Amino acid sequence: MRPILITISFFFLLFPSSTIAQKKPLDHSVYDGWQSVTERRISPDGRWAVYVVDVQEGDGQVVVQRTDDSYLKVFPRGYNVSISPDSRYAVFRIKPRYADVRQARIRKAKPDDMPKDSLVIVRMGTDSVVLYDRVKSYRMTERGASRLAILRERMPSDTSVKKAAKDSAMALPDTVKKAFEPVVPNRPDAKRKRKLSVGGDRGWDGPEDWEDVDDSDAEGDEKSDGASAEGTELVLHDLSTGEGNRLKPVSDYVWSRNGKWLAIKGAASKAVPGSLNTVVVWRAMENRFDTVSRGAADYGNMAVDDMERQLAFVAERDSASTPRTRTYGLFHWRNGYDSAVALVGRNTAGMPVHWTVSEHAPLSFSRSGQRLFFGTAPIAPIKDTTTPEIDMVKVDVWHHRDEYLQPQQLKTLEQEKKRSHLAVYHLQQGRMVQLADRDLPQVLTAQEGDADRFPAFTDRPYRLESQWRGRTLRDVYSVDVNDGSRTLVAKGLNGMPQASPQGRYLWWYDASTRHYHTWADGKTVRISGKVPTALHDELFDMPDDPGPYGAVRWLENDEALLVYDRYDIWRLDPLDRKSPVNLTAGVGRRTKTSYRYVPTDPEERFLRNGQDLLLRVFDERDKRSGMALLPEGKPSAPTHLFLKDDAVDQVVKARDADTYLYTRETFSSPPDLYAGRGFGNEVRLSRINPQQQGYNWGTAELFRWKAYDGREATGILYKPEDFDPSKKYPMIAYFYERLSDNLHRYIPPAPTPSRLNISFFVSRGYLVLAPDISYTRGYPGRSAYDHVV
Repeated sequence: MRPILITISFFFLLFPSSTIAQKKPLDHSVYDGWQSVTERRISPDGRWAVYVVDVQEGDGQVVVQRTDDSYLKVFPRGYNVSISPDSRYAVFRIKPRYADVRQARIRKAKPDDMPKDSLVIVRMGTDSVVLYDRVKSYRMTERGASRLAILRERMPSDTSVKKAAKDSAMALPDTVKKAFEPVVPNRPDAKRKRKLSVGGDRGWDGPEDWEDVDDSDAEGDEKSDGASAEGTELVLHDLSTGEGNRLKPVSDYVWSRNGKWLAIKGAASKAVPGSLNTVVVWRAMENRFDTVSRGAADYGNMAVDDMERQLAFVAERDSASTPRTRTYGLFHWRNGYDSAVALVGRNTAGMPVHWTVSEHAPLSFSRSGQRLFFGTAPIAPIKDTTTPEIDMVKVDVWHHRDEYLQPQQLKTLEQEKKRSHLAVYHLQQGRMVQLADRDLPQVLTAQEGDADRFPAFTDRPYRLESQWRGRTLRDVYSVDVNDGSRTLVAKGLNGMPQASPQGRYLWWYDASTRHYHTWADGKTVRISGKVPTALHDELFDMPDDPGPYGAVRWLENDEALLVYDRYDIWRLDPLDRKSPVNLTAGVGRRTKTSYRYVPTDPEERFLRNGQDLLLRVFDERDKRSGMALLPEGKPSAPTHLFLKDDAVDQVVKARDADTYLYTRETFSSPPDLYAGRGFGNEVRLSRINPQQQGYNWGTAELFRWKAYDGREATGILYKPEDFDPSKKYPMIAYFYERLSDNLHRYIPPAPTPSRLNISFFVSRGYLVLAPDISYTRGYPGRSAYDHVV
């Protein structure tokens, strides 16, 4: 059991506030405006950084900046940032003014009349800005051409709310203000836009279906009646040309991996005569629309395969459905089909009795495109509509043999109603296989869906005892994707099974044995037994099994698994035929320095042979941190790129350049954003919290002493910035396990639910001691006493 956080105070001498230096002490009024860098993006070419400087409460801002600091522009209230694949454009949403949202909540405005987000498209390094209002969501292509799909909210019915929303969105610097309506270049009349009714009688067959309409008033605002007030509008915006299409009404949309296809879900609307629920594919390269399906009562999730040849979606088209029951089917469309075909329904072979396709489960194709994964669930019971809701009696009954305590049952009720179970449709063979069910609810895909066997596990036999264990054990299985058969791998495992990237092995760390294991062809192998150092937490001092330091990655072709000990990195043979290899040559343990891999490719699934590993370095003795490089392969000492008296974190690499973004911080300096080419010639980009200079802040230093039990003790001593060693100060001891690794961590002044606001108290003249506690099992109180008193 974790020790309870306790704060105790020792007042050696109270002193008047006049002894504090000229700088002001922190007070509670400073919280709202204290800044932090939250989102951060770097362009693929490494030349641009776009990041968010947010505040604890109020209006933040987006910063667009060159990584050499030669250009900077600030946009109020920006967030949710993206950079185009060609590195030319930044896209982000703009929140309404915080004060406007607050006032709308005070007057209890309807959801449709609440202030809405806007969207800004900025061409890097210029004042060229396009601004869209009433933005519900947007998605940008990840690869290929730079395109946007923007889903807009309907126009508010309240005229004053509409004007306030527009004024709020337009509160940008004068140098970047543009017309509020979407810009569609190469048009002779700027007030005429391309519009299309989604799901009409003919569907979408191409540009000939478009009609030019004038739906704006004298100020350029859309009218509040008709189609603008019903449903939502989807804008397709090509960033390179500025051209775009406008479609309505639309309820959802999904880009393909390379941005050549956009799957669109149209919605029936009373404002658009003849409109139907529809699924359409937009071929971006040809600017062509293919109607895939129309007329279903409801359409659910959609998915496009990686090769942009297939589309799948869920729809309610089962003839057995009634107004009180809803059953869904799985539909499939391939390039060249006239329309989508039904693959799976409630009566499909392989579907459990009284089950249906789940409208809540995500859809996905395997990497090869030969398998389609979806979810199934029991058909929901018919809801009683004969008794008015006010007269219905609701009783919650708890039984002592329930798998979960009643408060947890109530908390997860809605989640359980939407629970689904994984199934697969083999497209070439034309058959469905149910993989998961109530007895085996968790099945994980492997090899991006193309492996022959998937890992699966269940905790059902152990849920009751987890109420007093505090954790749950698992029975592990290997599931054959082709026929759904199951092979027991392990019972009562204290760990989480996973599949290797190529699917050749199931592997896990077992906290009970404190070792890594693999399973293949019916045989389980302990692969870390020959490692001479502990791979579990050496400092773990609670009455439970210690967890591992963790795994790095697998090598390609499932050749080896890389794992951590307290300091170093080890390579393990998945069959335990070769001896473990310490890739960092034991340097970490000899120097008390930990090395941890920093992934820079978000799509990386394994490490290539000969790949250089970027490592975060942390010196356990003086708490310095930095970065290092390690050539994968022959064991060697990592090459340190830098090691500083601060904390380095949040590393992001440009996709096509050797340029990095990262933060650096100390207790006295907030975590500002830096850019560097290969971590050399670094440039400081952000300069947050300049107001801190006007306040009495503090310093942090390591403090060492001998505890009552004879152990060498370490902690952090926080002192006011104007500390005078000739005076006595009141001291607060703040203890909770081990905290000294946070020596160089910045602590912003903020209200906290349970922990001590160290910056606040230090600023007001207190010393704060944060000791590391080495607990003796069964005696947490005495252990804390020994290290504090």
